[in-house]
Amino acid sequence: MENKNIWNRVFFSNTYEKFKWPRAEVDQFWLFMQKYSSNSQNKSADTYERRKHLGEKLLKKYSTSLPDEWSDIDTLKSKVKELNSQHFIDSSAIREFRDILLMFVDFNQGRKLKKSEKLKSFQENLPIYQHRDQILEAIQSYSVILIAGDTGKF
Repeated sequence: MENKNIWNRVFFSNTYEKFKWPRAEVDQFWLFMQKYSSNSQNKSADTYERRKHLGEKLLKKYSTSLPDEWSDIDTLKSKVKELNSQHFIDSSAIREFRDILLMFVDFNQGRKLKKSEKLKSFQENLPIYQHRDQILEAIQSYSVILIAGDTGKF
């Protein structure tokens, strides 16, 4: 991937207050990027415009949880220039990378939501769940609670 080192330093450096990237998530992003790049080769200008529009929509959707710098291409461009004085990376390449990164963030959020929904569904199907309110009430009322029940294993 061209300019990977620069992109890592600009977007994944964990210098942003709002957004920290665990190493495993950065690795997942680069796999996502690899697949995205191989699927998007030979695409039309229409695809570029749709991705750009989606990027703007996702930027608004996640504006409260993403670094403020990501919304301003000129700020990102100056950061890129500061880190990479030997090669020129234009605004459109920076915007494209940021938009793909936003698609990854959205994809990841969707995965986390599905996982959370699946866990909640699993919890609701446990026999103890029907006693949830009683247990929570007891926890608030008493300093020590003893709950006994079957594990569900035979």
